[in-house]
Amino acid sequence: MKKTILFGWLAAITLWSNALSAQGNAGGLVVRISLPVHEIKNPPDLKASILVRNVSGKNLQVYQHLVEGYVGDPYTNLNLFIERKDSAGYAIYSMGTHYQLVPTEDTVDRIKKITLSDRDSIILYYHLDNTYLFEPGEYRVKCTYRNNIHKRDKIESEWAYFKVLNKIFVKHYYEQD
Repeated sequence: MKKTILFGWLAAITLWSNALSAQGNAGGLVVRISLPVHEIKNPPDLKASILVRNVSGKNLQVYQHLVEGYVGDPYTNLNLFIERKDSAGYAIYSMGTHYQLVPTEDTVDRIKKITLSDRDSIILYYHLDNTYLFEPGEYRVKCTYRNNIHKRDKIESEWAYFKVLNKIFVKHYYEQD
């Protein structure tokens, strides 16, 4: 059974295929990250979809939105890993120019959770250009999602590959949707 549920800026839907996506599975959840197109020309093309799908056989609670941060940050439920291709292969890409303030309270525990029935999914959106300046080149991205920030359990996606054709600057707060 396919369902669509809308929550303002995020939509929960069952998604079956996307040529630009990659997924990982753990704890009854599958995580997949994808971009709308393979060749990135404009900032909207960097709006990543992060799909969290329940494959546990039972109802599970999942976060209703994402709080992205650094690996090991106890207040976040999403970590992004971006690598850029060079002559030796892919290397960590750290051209971020947008400083992220560390939350002073446990913000993730205040995020509402929703119940996903078995085989239901939620898609959460995140603009990669919130924290990264992209030079033209070939990249790959993967993410880890924590469904409970009080545990070390992480669900890691596989790599999704993309190519940036034009320089894309970091979004500023006034440009965010």
